Amino acid sequence: MSTSSGKCQSTGIPGLRGTEHVGFTVPDLAQATDFFVNVIGCQYMFELGPFQAADDWMEKHLNVDSRTVMRRLRFFRCKHGPNFEIFEYQTPDQSLIQPKNSDVGGHHLAFYVDDFDAAVAYLSEKGVRLLGKPTVRTVGPLLL
Repeated sequence: MSTSSGKCQSTGIPGLRGTEHVGFTVPDLAQATDFFVNVIGCQYMFELGPFQAADDWMEKHLNVDSRTVMRRLRFFRCKHGPNFEIFEYQTPDQSLIQPKNSDVGGHHLAFYVDDFDAAVAYLSEKGVRLLGKPTVRTVGPLLL
């Protein structure tokens, strides 16, 4: 959006430069570490935990039951994109059912690669379950 001075006026977070990290919870941090390091090729950065608050910090800051134990979290760097913060929690009200993509909280990851066919073949060789035949778009900003 332009102003009367001709300069572009931005909306949103002042000074936003990009995404630093994306966090999500997994049922088994060791298995997730193996996948992100040995299959995807991310670099393991560091681990924190365990952490349990004696007050309502977890509820106020993370919107989880105040009795929650964050067993461990690990950070992974994956080339030039955002980092991944992967949590393993123990909590009395935890659901162990993975959400579908259409459920609230559902998610997926997408990566840029130089050779799509080689990447798909590699993931298949590593035993990664692919959902249907990969779709390649030839128009638009994303090539899936």
